[in-house]
Amino acid sequence: MSNRPARTDCILLTGEIHVGKTTVCRSVITLARRRRQRVAGIVSPPVFDHDGVRTAVDIIDLSTGEQRTLARLDCGLDGPSIGPYHFDAQVLDWGHQVVARALSCSCDLLVVDEVGRLELEQDAGLRLVPLLGSGRLPPCLLVVRTSLINLFHRKLPHLNCSAYEITLENRVRAPAEVAALLRSRCSPHPGP
Repeated sequence: MSNRPARTDCILLTGEIHVGKTTVCRSVITLARRRRQRVAGIVSPPVFDHDGVRTAVDIIDLSTGEQRTLARLDCGLDGPSIGPYHFDAQVLDWGHQVVARALSCSCDLLVVDEVGRLELEQDAGLRLVPLLGSGRLPPCLLVVRTSLINLFHRKLPHLNCSAYEITLENRVRAPAEVAALLRSRCSPHPGP
């Protein structure tokens, strides 16, 4: 038996802050589901107030649709904080369990939006590095900010990843291009 870590195929969806990574990610999920692929994992969309000001970040379980508030800008929660965001410790634990469950099921595509500063700089947050480094993974779409890509590769050197950078110029066509990259790595779920 080899001691080499298992290799996996994954796409790192990267880009600068607020460029639209989560929006592209959600569009890729829609395209994958149209192809009858079983998608599991999490997305973390921003929450805006009635004036269009970002106030929080939610987290959604892609298997069940359950949604919780992960972080807020306007109040201190009982978890860690990073920059202006205050995180809910219980929701972080819940999100960790969602990803752990997704890894134990036989999904066609694992989505993690996002592997961020808490996870990569502090080994905290959703505690994703141990989960993603624990063994063989299904095809993955992982959201990682451009500024964290090198740290991601240092923390998870065994993952066989291709990066796709979202920019203002390509974000309209990005979902179709990322879906095409994933298509060869994900097998469709047979119908009933």
